Amino acid sequence: MASMGKLRRGELAGSPTRTEENCSSPERVMNKSKTTIEVQGLAITVLSRNRQDYLSLTDIARYRNLQEPFAIINNWMHSRSTIDFLGLWEKLCNPNFKPLEFERFRNETGWNSFFP
Repeated sequence: MASMGKLRRGELAGSPTRTEENCSSPERVMNKSKTTIEVQGLAITVLSRNRQDYLSLTDIARYRNLQEPFAIINNWMHSRSTIDFLGLWEKLCNPNFKPLEFERFRNETGWNSFFP
C-alpha cells in the first residue's frame, strides 16, 4: 500500500513545506495500527501511523472491479493528473526526489507505451 498522507484544503495552491502533518517519515513510525472500515458493503483497510490514516487503494478499486482491482489502479496510474499529484507529493516529501527523472514519466503519461 502506498502512503499518501494528508494535504489540507488550499495547500496545493500555496507553497507548503515538509511537515509532520503532511508527510510521513518512514524512519519515524511510532504508532502503527491496522483496521478495516465498511464502505458501501466493501471492507477497506485503514493503516494508521503517527496519527495519520492511509486507505488501501486496492480495496477501494475492488468497488469497481472485484476480480481485478489492479486494472483500475493501472488505468488511474496512466492519468496525467495522478502523475502530477504524485510528482508534487514526492517534491514535498522526498528529500531524494529527482525532478529530471520524474519529468520523463510525466511527459509519457497517457501514451499506450507508458508503464509506471
